[in-house]
Amino acid sequence: MGLVMARKEWLGKEVQANFSVLITNFALPCAVFNSFQIEYSEEILGLIFRSLALAVVFFTALYLLSLLFARVFRIAEKIRSIWIGCSTFSSVLFIGIPIVSALFGEIGLVILIAFNTIGNLFLFGLGESIFAGRMLVSPRKILSTPAIIAAVLGFLFFVFQITVPEVVSTPLQAIAGFTTPLAMMINGALLSKTLSPRLFTNLSTLQFCFVRLIVIPIILIFFFKVFVTDPLLLQIVALVSCMPSGAVNSVFAEKYSGQGQIASEFIIVSTLLSIVTIPTIFYLVL
Repeated sequence: MGLVMARKEWLGKEVQANFSVLITNFALPCAVFNSFQIEYSEEILGLIFRSLALAVVFFTALYLLSLLFARVFRIAEKIRSIWIGCSTFSSVLFIGIPIVSALFGEIGLVILIAFNTIGNLFLFGLGESIFAGRMLVSPRKILSTPAIIAAVLGFLFFVFQITVPEVVSTPLQAIAGFTTPLAMMINGALLSKTLSPRLFTNLSTLQFCFVRLIVIPIILIFFFKVFVTDPLLLQIVALVSCMPSGAVNSVFAEKYSGQGQIASEFIIVSTLLSIVTIPTIFYLVL
């Protein structure tokens, strides 16, 4: 849809910029907050803390591996930050939710939410520096980021079992539902200038997908198998490690380096290929 709208000049740069603001400041925070609207129990609280700790190790390892392979494959300097960012920040929540919900139920979703929370901390803390190619980390800025505020508020609402009235929760859910569609519309608009069969034959894009969808997941799964004894936690780790590049990456890439088009190629091709790679990795490695 984004591609068609851009071709018809309904989705110009100014509109894309406004959509980006809507995603990062409103839709994504609503999605994060809503993910904590679940029933409280001591068991779930303990599971959340274990998942949060594991997620910190996971995203640190994912970032380091992304740095390593960017050097190993000698990724060009002009796109290295995009390559690393798109490899580090994946579509944890929006692709993961339907899969986890179907396979593992509510408990699996709790773990996924914890991973998504840490992923957002990395994205809005470290992510800006990666995509900008210079150090932009500021504790004050991180804590004032809408997605981080939403995560903190959501956790407090969960712990104290504060239920949001339906008159508030309904619009929050509606706004949250715009996150992925808007991000994908931006991706389509950015790709409108270069969409061609080359998208699926571009060696750089295919190389990225090979590393992000196959090599990195296998390394991470075998690494976490060493010390993660909970089968459910290990399966969620495996699933998150297989996730394609996140749609929001194109927003950051365009905002900080004007290279949202390249990020969009990584996102769209990796998302399409993940339909095959996710079940394949699960079957062969777990």
